[in-house]
Amino acid sequence: YAHQVCTGYGLDIGCMKNEWAFPGAVPIDISFNDGFHALHLPDHEYDFIFSSHCAEHLDNWVTAVDYWKTKIKDGGT
Repeated sequence: YAHQVCTGYGLDIGCMKNEWAFPGAVPIDISFNDGFHALHLPDHEYDFIFSSHCAEHLDNWVTAVDYWKTKIKDGGT
């Protein structure tokens, strides 16, 4: 299902390894040591944000999802 709705340019938050990132997504993980993480994303408006098995590790997942929504283009997923 994700392959049908997550199209264009997006993020995969919490993918853990670059090779595990969702196709077409910029991999984001705290372990990459690049300064980006679930609550600090690169400046850009994305077509989609994908995240699998990440929210349960966040102190406040509601805050994270609210923040993620600010990074998605109108009509994005």
